[in-house]
Amino acid sequence: MYSFDEKVNNVIQKISLEARLSKREFELLSLWVSNYDYKQISSQLVISQQTVRKHIHNINLKLGTHSKYEILLIIIAYLSSQLN
Repeated sequence: MYSFDEKVNNVIQKISLEARLSKREFELLSLWVSNYDYKQISSQLVISQQTVRKHIHNINLKLGTHSKYEILLIIIAYLSSQLN
C-alpha cells in the first residue's frame, strides 16, 4: 500500500509527464507543493531564487495555471479520480 506522500509524488510525476516538464521543473514542483518557499527551494536545488521564480513561471505556463493553489486543485482532482 502506498503512503499518501508516495501517491502525491506519483500524481506529480504523471502531471509532469503530461505537461512535458523538465526533470528540474519536476524536482522544483515537488518541493513547491510540499510547502517549501523559494529560499528553501533555491538552497535545496543550489540555484538562485530568481531561477526558482523563472521555473515556477514556466511550470504555471505549461500547466495552464496561475498559482500553487490551482496546481494543488489539479493534484487533488487526480487523487480523487484514483479513489473511484
